[in-house]
Amino acid sequence: MLTPQQSNDGALRRPIARFRLLRALSSAALLAAATSGCLVGNPSRASRWNPAAATSHADITRGVAYGPLRAQRLDLYASTATQRDGRTIVFVHGGAWSGGDRTQVPPLVLDLLGYGWNVVSIDYRLTCAGAAQPLCAAARFLDQIADVKLALRFVKGHASELGIDPSRLIVAGYSAGGQLATIAALSPGSMEPPFEHMDAAVSAATSDVRGYVDFNGPTDMQAVVTSHDQLLGNFLAPSAAALFPSCVIQADRTAICDADEVAKASAATWLDPADPTGYLFAGGGDTLVPPASQAVPFEALATRVSGDAGRVWLDVAEGAGHSGWPDVNYRQLRNWLQRAVL
Repeated sequence: MLTPQQSNDGALRRPIARFRLLRALSSAALLAAATSGCLVGNPSRASRWNPAAATSHADITRGVAYGPLRAQRLDLYASTATQRDGRTIVFVHGGAWSGGDRTQVPPLVLDLLGYGWNVVSIDYRLTCAGAAQPLCAAARFLDQIADVKLALRFVKGHASELGIDPSRLIVAGYSAGGQLATIAALSPGSMEPPFEHMDAAVSAATSDVRGYVDFNGPTDMQAVVTSHDQLLGNFLAPSAAALFPSCVIQADRTAICDADEVAKASAATWLDPADPTGYLFAGGGDTLVPPASQAVPFEALATRVSGDAGRVWLDVAEGAGHSGWPDVNYRQLRNWLQRAVL
């Protein structure tokens, strides 16, 4: 077991680099970070994600149906690296629950193909209502989380056909996709897809995974629906509110929603001592999903609930925005991924 004073590759942290966001957090959030579990230190230049060095080693199969609906499709990037062994990342795209599609796989994730990881990128039903767009289905949160879990069960149920090891599965996502991926990992057996969307192999599989990676995804949806973010005219709260039938948008662009309904879409609701391991990356300068109200308190709570300082790793990159891919401690992430599926 790694101690809280070590990085994921065993290197001791520099004292001030133990938590990389020092200026943008509240004092309470800083205190939680300072007394919490495994916090990722500043990466060396060689440890950072380097887009110029990105590679791709894959045989690609597009448009595989994981369910009967138009939006239930996935692309399989099968690694051609010599060290491949069936370990797989199921990736959930971002887009504020109302946009994006499965083609939007970050190059950082695709670069993992060169290290033997397969990547499965999925579509899911969106909150938009345009009939001409196959992903627009006026979906709610329960529809979207059911789609993610259906995809996980499909990948496991049809693992031999896909060349995947069903026991070495990680779910990951960016932004809205990070929120969905995290909750999917934390809530096996709950909010599962309807029986009519499953064939026999999928029905026999489960949605549980070995771990989850959340890139800038919200973990506290109550904070989101009441937020006054500074991006695109305060759009995030109304976009999140479309996930819940109870929500009413206010004049200030925030929303009033049924608390129990929103709680189901908050990762903290599902924390349990038996949860799989997680890795969170957040941009310290992210005004859309601020780490002070999202990733930082979530990691602290996960550590308390699990009683395990290594259960969730937190990487907050000072100054990075809502993507911040070059600031990811890529070597540390790869090490964490490998340990998660051992």
